Amino acid sequence: MDANSNDINQFEKRSWKDAVVLKLHNPKVLIGIFIFFLLFTVSILALTASKSEGDKKSATENTKPGEKSENNFPPAKIDSELTIVNLSPIDNTQDAGINQAVTVTFNRNIKKEEIELSIMPRVELKIDIRNNLLIFTPVSSYQPGTLYTYLVKSKSFAKPPNTHNFQTTGLTTVFLPDTQDLEGQKNLDDFQKSSHPDVFLSNQTPFENEFFRIDSYFTDVPAGHFAFTASIKTMPVANGKTEMNNWLLSLGLAQDQIKNLDIRYLGVKP
Repeated sequence: MDANSNDINQFEKRSWKDAVVLKLHNPKVLIGIFIFFLLFTVSILALTASKSEGDKKSATENTKPGEKSENNFPPAKIDSELTIVNLSPIDNTQDAGINQAVTVTFNRNIKKEEIELSIMPRVELKIDIRNNLLIFTPVSSYQPGTLYTYLVKSKSFAKPPNTHNFQTTGLTTVFLPDTQDLEGQKNLDDFQKSSHPDVFLSNQTPFENEFFRIDSYFTDVPAGHFAFTASIKTMPVANGKTEMNNWLLSLGLAQDQIKNLDIRYLGVKP
């Protein structure tokens, strides 16, 4: 009885294994198994990608501009530092027209509110901003034969700005005080005194007292500047030079500035 049961069990096991083997050799069954595993793999990959994208979006939304997120995503990009890359006319131009348009080119686009422009001697300007260009022209013509110094300032500059200048063509003009208030005149004098002492001194000439007389004229040799002639009226000549030096110091010029001025002494005036 037991022997017969064992034989039956052995036969059933062999029959089941044979059936499985036969099914696995069936092409339709193999294709079905392959498709099942393929769909399962694609589903897992899709769920993983969706979760990763959601984590990135959450981190981006919770990160303020300029801060690093916990996932080390880069901060929001800010405007680059501002620099001047070109000037037209170029600095120290000696033959600018009296209606010359000056173009300042920057390394990026600019906004009017981030730029401050000043010019000496003062003149009313028309200012135009086009993308990365600052263009200014005089409302009325510049004075002929005049050295103009301008300064472009911005909080976006990486370094302190430099002054730039150009000189208009024509006969040189005497710098006379205008009708601006006393504080404005003092600012103008201080600016010229520190940046262009020859221009400042030309505004004080002609001047004459009992010791000397000083006059100014413009020369373009070796570079455009104001030169001076001093007529000494006392003997010895050294005394007249000393008196003139004291007068220059009283104007607020430093001794080093005085030494660098182009002054010709004409000797004793009859």
